[in-house]
Amino acid sequence: MNAIPRRVWLEINLTTLTENYRKIAAVVAPATTIAVLKANAYGLGVLPIAQALAAAGVNHFGVAEPHEAIQLVPLQRRVQILSSILPDEIPTMVENRIILPATDFETAVMISKESVRQGVTTSVHLKIDTGMGRLGIRVAEAPRIIRAMMRLPNLTFDGIFSHFPCAYDIHSDLTNQQIDRFCELLADLARDGIVIPIRHIANSDAINNYPRACKPPFNVVRTGI
Repeated sequence: MNAIPRRVWLEINLTTLTENYRKIAAVVAPATTIAVLKANAYGLGVLPIAQALAAAGVNHFGVAEPHEAIQLVPLQRRVQILSSILPDEIPTMVENRIILPATDFETAVMISKESVRQGVTTSVHLKIDTGMGRLGIRVAEAPRIIRAMMRLPNLTFDGIFSHFPCAYDIHSDLTNQQIDRFCELLADLARDGIVIPIRHIANSDAINNYPRACKPPFNVVRTGI
């Protein structure tokens, strides 16, 4: 047995954590905040942090994958998967009322079919690739695909979002282009009377570096590490 004590550790001050949340919430108001707690709250311990943030008024959590989502269900807050969902994960996520990402038409069809099977309506956020090139509906194809998704049963399209790869750079042309593309998509959909209630693109870096990503038409931000 290794009896040598560790000489490096982390001490997390939950009061400071919640003060930081309140400062961020005040800066971005009237936009609201999704607290992103992926990867065990970035290695800091998800449950104590989630409980403290919930007590401070956080009503919406973001995670990367289903195991993380299930951990937060007892808090009775909105829990959203921000990455992707695999076919065999969908039944449990639908059963637990997790907000799911629609990264393509095929995924939306699978979520719809499972929701019909369970006799429930599932909240879905449309994940748009505005230039990151990782996951999501390519913005150029999004108007056509979203209009098709809207005809699927037992889904409510409560949100639409995208991700920044370079918001840490205050001079990023790509980031500004992504914001422009997202806003153009929203305007295109609005011309057909499609208005998605929850709209978010700002991550932690964008809150600091791109204030326009925290203002209308955006009404939610995501803050994590």
